[in-house]
This record gives sequence, C-alpha cells and structure tokens, in this order.
Amino acid sequence: MSWRSEFLAPNLWTEDAWRAPSAALFAASAVERRRVAVAAARLALSRNGLASDDVAAAFAALSGEQYGDGPVRRTVKARADAHDEAYFDAEDAGDGATAAAEFVSARALSALWFALRADPDDAARNALYEARHSVDDAGQSAIAGLIALELDSTG
Repeated sequence: MSWRSEFLAPNLWTEDAWRAPSAALFAASAVERRRVAVAAARLALSRNGLASDDVAAAFAALSGEQYGDGPVRRTVKARADAHDEAYFDAEDAGDGATAAAEFVSARALSALWFALRADPDDAARNALYEARHSVDDAGQSAIAGLIALELDSTG
C-alpha cells in the first residue's frame, strides 16, 4: 500500500494495541474515515494545548466539508512547519525539552493539516499517524479508543 504512515512506520497498524482499530479503519466508509481524521486531530491538538483562531478556522472548514488545498490548510501547514523548524533549532542547540515540545506541536498541527486533505483515506491514515506521535501512551490509547467510538457512532 502507498499510504505515508505505512511507509514511515510499517508496524504502526500491526502492533497488538492497534490491530482491531486498524482493521475497523480499513473497512470504514469514506465518511467514517473523515470522522476519525477529525477526531484524531482534535485529540492531538487538545492534548497539546494548541487552541487558536487558525485551529478553530480549520475545524470550521472541516465541519463545513471544505477539504483540500486552500488558505486555511496552508495556514495550518505554515504553523506546523514553524514548529518543525523550532524543533530542529532546539535539537541543534541541545535543548531537549524545547525540542520535544516543538516536535509534538508540529505533529499535532500536521494531524490537522492531513485531516483537511481531500482524500478521506489519506486524511485518516496520516492524521492518525501524526496524532499518535504527538501524544503520550495515554493519548495513544485514547486515539485507539476514538477510532472505535467514531466508527461505532451513527453520525
């Protein structure tokens, strides 16, 4: 398969804790996959305290089914890229605490950027990949649980 998450982390979908959620995601409809992408991004951003007007605008776009490239998505990408740059700078400076904080912020914003993608398969897979790498173990368990919750909901 050609999904980014399987290329970057081939064991992401085969680890025991992720086996059932990933099987459910493989079988999900496009609407369900989109819900999973949005929920994963929301959880990642909330766990990392990244509320802002830009984030609110992105979720408003998602609520309005405005997917794909556009100014909102570009703004989210710019914020994610800025956190990635700050991560690299902190790494180069030997500031591990700042590097870690910037890394998870970049991943959480990238989850939102991917959730805005036009293709719901790509959105779900990559938003989950980024969200999972932006949270601690408890957050990862929450992400696995939200997959089941979103796929079981009737909305």
